[in-house]
Formats: sequence, structure tokens, C-alpha cells
Amino acid sequence: MSNKPVLRKSAKYKMGIVLKAIGGESIEALSREYKVGVTEIEKWKSQFLNGGLAYLNIRTDTPEGKKIVEAQTTIGKMAMEIEILKKKTGLI
Repeated sequence: MSNKPVLRKSAKYKMGIVLKAIGGESIEALSREYKVGVTEIEKWKSQFLNGGLAYLNIRTDTPEGKKIVEAQTTIGKMAMEIEILKKKTGLI
């Protein structure tokens, strides 16, 4: 069993790698550069694309759709604030 701590990657970090993969960079090259498994990058890419597709399917012309978009925006802002606070407190 390894004594290395498991470091969680931030969403922003993952997104940067995923955008490079979508932009045409080799996943194998990205794997070597960032020391992340190919399978992990492929999983992130799939999640990113599926999440985007789900967002595009939300009907924003309905009250429910408007609430979903509003909630997603709030969650996104809160996630960013948490990342900032973690950096300020040295947790990441």
C-alpha cells in the first residue's frame, strides 16, 4: 500500500486538460505531461461533454428550466468561492 496522499484535482485543472484534448491534443501526450492516466482524462472528457449536452437540453423558457439554470449558476459561483477559500487557507 502506498503512503502517497491522494491529491484531488480541481474542476478548473481538469477542464484545462479536457479542453486541450477536445482541441486535438493527444490524450497520451496530455497523460504524460500532466502525469494523469489516459483513462482518467477520457473519463473527464466524457463527463464534460455529457454535462454540456445535459445543459443544452434544459428548456430555459419554462419556470422549471429557469430554476435549474439559476441553481447551476449559484452552485458554480459557490464552487469557485470554495476553491478560492481553500487556496487562501492553504488547504490546496
